[in-house]
Amino acid sequence: MSPEGVLALVAGLALISVVAVLSTSVAPGRPLREWLMRRDASRWAQPGAAPATVKRSYWTAEEYRRDSDRLLAIGYRLESETTNPPYVEPAIRLRGRRAPRRRVPIIHAVYVLKVQYR
Repeated sequence: MSPEGVLALVAGLALISVVAVLSTSVAPGRPLREWLMRRDASRWAQPGAAPATVKRSYWTAEEYRRDSDRLLAIGYRLESETTNPPYVEPAIRLRGRRAPRRRVPIIHAVYVLKVQYR
């Protein structure tokens, strides 16, 4: 392989790694959560395999929208939904110190399987 080809290959791999790091730097668990939710929905689409109730916590509104669309398509309905701010602070603060903030899921949803009569 020519030196230009090697250089192009290294530059391409570097660009791919930078894009991968930037896409997961905000939410490193996002691809895994997306895969798990997609896998569950495909399993539950099989007759008799779906649980009666599904409780989910979502870190982003986009994650909620995608998963909600999947669950609604396979026969669930949204039973309840609660939202909260993405960061919470402890109730007790230490004097003179800034309270540590903790990242939490912003949406909690409960889905119930629709009763299907034949």
